[in-house]
Amino acid sequence: LYWFTNWLMKKVSQGDEWLKWLLDNREIYIEVSHNPYGFDNRQRFDANDWDLNREADYDWQGYDSELWGSINGQTLWHFINHHAIRVGVDFHGGVRMILYPWSSTHRNVRVKSPFSDREYTHAPPDFYFYHTACLRLGEYIGKYGGKLDEYNTGTIPTTIGYEAPGCIA
Repeated sequence: LYWFTNWLMKKVSQGDEWLKWLLDNREIYIEVSHNPYGFDNRQRFDANDWDLNREADYDWQGYDSELWGSINGQTLWHFINHHAIRVGVDFHGGVRMILYPWSSTHRNVRVKSPFSDREYTHAPPDFYFYHTACLRLGEYIGKYGGKLDEYNTGTIPTTIGYEAPGCIA
């Protein structure tokens, strides 16, 4: 995230008009670490032994802590509720994918892509928005580092192959 911010500011100072327009007309927020305690101690859990990667359960299945129970979670919850955020970027997984937010929600909702006929499970209410926007984003990014298409863009359970209740991607 530090590298991205440094790159972004250099490109703007070098005269990239599109990025300048983006900064002038959109809001960009960066949360460097949702669990600095876990990062510093090289563990997944915080000081309360909560997995902060799973406390954002949209359907609230009671994973392992209160819904948005930590101070970090409450801060993020209030922040999200006070901003009109439609797209987020997560460098959490370490793989090249574009994942839709709110992992493992809407377990019984299945939908077919109008572009590829691929079936996705756990489809969020805004599936068609995310599906179209993310596939177009994958085309825009290009093939550098590997193609981003319907096989690595989608809902977390369909794309990764397992449920991760409480994740925000």
